[in-house]
Amino acid sequence: EQPNFDISLHQVRQICYPGITSHNSPEGIHQDGADYIISALVMNYQNIKGGESIIYDENKQPIDQITLKHGEGIFQNDKKLWHYVTPIQSKRDYIGYRDIIGLDITINP
Repeated sequence: EQPNFDISLHQVRQICYPGITSHNSPEGIHQDGADYIISALVMNYQNIKGGESIIYDENKQPIDQITLKHGEGIFQNDKKLWHYVTPIQSKRDYIGYRDIIGLDITINP
């Protein structure tokens, strides 16, 4: 028998203003509570710096970090790994933004 999957999708537009940082992970290093996730699938961004995705092992030690570009995301086991995204800031003296899609995948036996 094939397992069933529940997939939850959420869209986030993160906006930053000159001199004001925007936090996508204010809770810090975390897990989302699913079996697997696709973290921060980047759909669009403009005039930002930061937004670096950091993956941590079971002991919350960093094992990888990357600044994702358009069309990139991270697939990971959310039961074993942890993650965090650094805040974004505008690069120049006007608004910046980052649009992402996150997917939480739960396997139902």
